[in-house]
Amino acid sequence: MNACELPAEFGIAYFIKNVMEKTDSSFAWLHDNVRFKIIPVICPWSFDQSPMVYANFNGVNLNKNFDYNHCWENYSAGGAGTKGDAPCSEAETKMLLRWINANANSCDLWIDCHTDSSGIASDATAYLHTVICSDSTTTSLISSAQSKITQAYIDKGYFASGADKTG
Repeated sequence: MNACELPAEFGIAYFIKNVMEKTDSSFAWLHDNVRFKIIPVICPWSFDQSPMVYANFNGVNLNKNFDYNHCWENYSAGGAGTKGDAPCSEAETKMLLRWINANANSCDLWIDCHTDSSGIASDATAYLHTVICSDSTTTSLISSAQSKITQAYIDKGYFASGADKTG
């Protein structure tokens, strides 16, 4: 959703690459047993900016435009993009909500990848994501896959202490 969150974008890309290539037994199990539906980019406009931005064409940070549990009221107007004129007021937000509603009954697990909001962390643990699923086997396999992806980033030096992780 936010173009500036490069580790999350590359993380999900490498995750899917590993699933498609069945690089080990965990990924092979996911490939053979889980149906994935992926939205690769919800706000393409933000990717076409230099530098990449947290907002859509209207200057709205789409993360702040949702109203899950009435959270829209609690977002501040400043920061990385505004929250919009009203909850779910943006075309991208509306489109994603339609997609979620159309697929809600067929999904057992949702994964939403983001990068640490500060863009700076002292170690890779700030980039680990939580997996919540009623099926412990799937949860374990996805958590294992995420750990492998994070380790690959560490091995390549992307999580050096104090380094800017947002690109």
